[in-house]
Amino acid sequence: MIDSQSIILGVLIWLVYLVISHLNDWYFTKNKYLPSGPSFLEWFANYLLNYYEFRKGGSVIGSDQNDDVDKSLFDTGSENTVLRWFKQYASDSYCVSFFGLPMLFTRDADIAREVLLTDSDNYEKPPDSSGVLIRLARDGILMAEGARWQRHRDILSVPFSPVNVRKMESTILAATKELIGNIERHSEIEVHSTMTSLTYDIIGMLSIGHKFSREGSTSNFDYILNEMIRPIRRLSKYIPLPSDRKLNKFISELEDLILDEIRSRQQQQQKNSNDNNNNKDLLDHLLNNKEEQLTQDELIGNIMTFLLAGHETSANALTFTLALLSKHPEIQEQLYEQLCGDKNIQNIPLLEWIILETLRLFPPAPMIGRTSKTECTIKRNDSSKDAWKLPPKSMILVSVYAMHRNESVWKQANQFIPNRWDGINLFRSKIYSDVVIAQTSQTFKIIFKTKFQTNVLFKLYEFKFQQSLF
Repeated sequence: MIDSQSIILGVLIWLVYLVISHLNDWYFTKNKYLPSGPSFLEWFANYLLNYYEFRKGGSVIGSDQNDDVDKSLFDTGSENTVLRWFKQYASDSYCVSFFGLPMLFTRDADIAREVLLTDSDNYEKPPDSSGVLIRLARDGILMAEGARWQRHRDILSVPFSPVNVRKMESTILAATKELIGNIERHSEIEVHSTMTSLTYDIIGMLSIGHKFSREGSTSNFDYILNEMIRPIRRLSKYIPLPSDRKLNKFISELEDLILDEIRSRQQQQQKNSNDNNNNKDLLDHLLNNKEEQLTQDELIGNIMTFLLAGHETSANALTFTLALLSKHPEIQEQLYEQLCGDKNIQNIPLLEWIILETLRLFPPAPMIGRTSKTECTIKRNDSSKDAWKLPPKSMILVSVYAMHRNESVWKQANQFIPNRWDGINLFRSKIYSDVVIAQTSQTFKIIFKTKFQTNVLFKLYEFKFQQSLF
């Protein structure tokens, strides 16, 4: 039997549907020059259905069964959400109206370059509706804009310079050897969780000299990251959620751990005031920077960003690299033979091509969002006649994943073909600049760590990976 509350809820949902549908029709009538797209309700319902199905399935990798692309790998969540609309509307851009404001999704490299680089002053990072990211990033580089972002960028460029990145090798090697000892005791492993544990320890040691696996806190990190991307988390500003208590507990524990380490280092500095050049990790670099002193919140924010974002991108890159090699045993065998035959990984371009191709298929930042500060005009084809005018607070979402899978740019875009990178100058190539636009430095950090760890796994311990492990 239907009660009165169910009837009221049904009427409210129906009214909301009518309002959004009316706004959607009004918006596209008024802005007839913008690209077509689904209604917000259609787009959001599709996102929710695929998100929860994706989470329930427990796997980010799916195989295409078509004989022509039977060795392709797909992120099924992105295929069924972002790419669906590009294919349906046969366009490099599509638009969704959200209460009268446009959400412009694009895989157009020229638009991406305009919004993220050449005209970036007119756009800002979208607000963190979940509230979690603001608490984690605080006053660090992740949430900074303009001059504040440039200040953090200049400070962080020192610890992440090529010379200092090379100094990370011993830490990466020690952690990888320890992992290999654990792998040797098992005939099968779950690769993603194993790589996640590895990168947690490496990032922890490189950031604050702390090995997180000793206290079993890696699952806490996973919980924080998973909560950040849950759709319902967007409502946490307005209503309490059942997961709030657990989430806040884990974040507080991580904040306390970082704060304790900061205070400990500061006390050591006071005792050893003449020894400020012993920079063992990121925290040492930040504390010993006498030209630009960071506040406590800035220190915590930058360490948090490196811990939570750095480990995930590296773990995913390693997982996808090994997964792709397991599906292409002929390439894995070729790489294995080259690694065993040459002690210098710089002389093995195939390793770099494999990692570049992995990052093309599974980019570390699959979507980059910006919000317009004022009314803005996005040029198309260098013609003012074809320009799109967007009101303030419009959202532009650059789908890096869709750019990398664009058949008009990449031949056999969904195929894993490392040799496509042969002869491409990584800094001068237009194609490459399109691929890693606005994420170049992050990508090269991942390339270095992945190259070194993959080399250790293959060369020193003669591992080969089979698809069943994924």
